[in-house]
Amino acid sequence: MPFDGKDAQGCFVGFVEVGRLAVMAGITLHMGRFCNLGASQRWSHLDTKDTIMLSSIEYTCGNDHGLFNGIPLGSLRISFGAMANKVDIDMFCDVLVRYYCNRSL
Repeated sequence: MPFDGKDAQGCFVGFVEVGRLAVMAGITLHMGRFCNLGASQRWSHLDTKDTIMLSSIEYTCGNDHGLFNGIPLGSLRISFGAMANKVDIDMFCDVLVRYYCNRSL
């Protein structure tokens, strides 16, 4: 299941940040940049000027740049397979709630 995260203020959170927090909680996520520039441009709603500028400053596949001007440049992917159980899902949800939900709601 691919997704991007937002914080309690509604701003996107980079996939690298969420991925690192998940690792610290013992959760494995797949994460990465949209390496196909055309798809990245389309799904991130970037114009051609921004796409050219990103490639010139090394916003490329395999780096830790998850956001550009608040726009996600990649995504996280989590898989729940046959061996996953409710405890696994609850652990993941706990990380999201702990770091990204507004507790005053």
